[in-house]
Amino acid sequence: MLEKLVYLCKDNYLEPLIQTVPYSISEGCEAKFVQITKTKGVKFFWTKIEASRSFNRQKKAALHKFGPKVFSEDVERFGFTDKNAIHIQWGYITEIAKTFNSLKELKDYKSKNINHMDILRAGLRKMRIGGYDLHFNNIGIIRRRLVCIDFGDESIR
Repeated sequence: MLEKLVYLCKDNYLEPLIQTVPYSISEGCEAKFVQITKTKGVKFFWTKIEASRSFNRQKKAALHKFGPKVFSEDVERFGFTDKNAIHIQWGYITEIAKTFNSLKELKDYKSKNINHMDILRAGLRKMRIGGYDLHFNNIGIIRRRLVCIDFGDESIR
């Protein structure tokens, strides 16, 4: 079993980015997510095009506080260990949002913060970067503010 590490790929070699033991890989329709510190993680995509589109949408949303901050300057190649392999994919470093564990948890939040979901949905749609796939797996909280955490192609259709 390989040691659990996340790597930044530079000049065709793997440079350990940070040791993250233990970490879990969250997986969505188009991306994987690995937490690398208490406040940051890496979003991984299969292609540079997918990563770039998500990166640009999230960066735009973050400017208006509708998405987590993006810490990378551009998409980069990252590697991560999983079982006995190192996977190399395109991605970027992003701020971590506290996610909802269940639909009930989201409903409890929404009952106390009635307009937050409507404000988030309207803001993303106005910027033409999503708001069509907001459910408890695609949203989170950063500094008491509801944010979208999924900026993949599926989320803007």
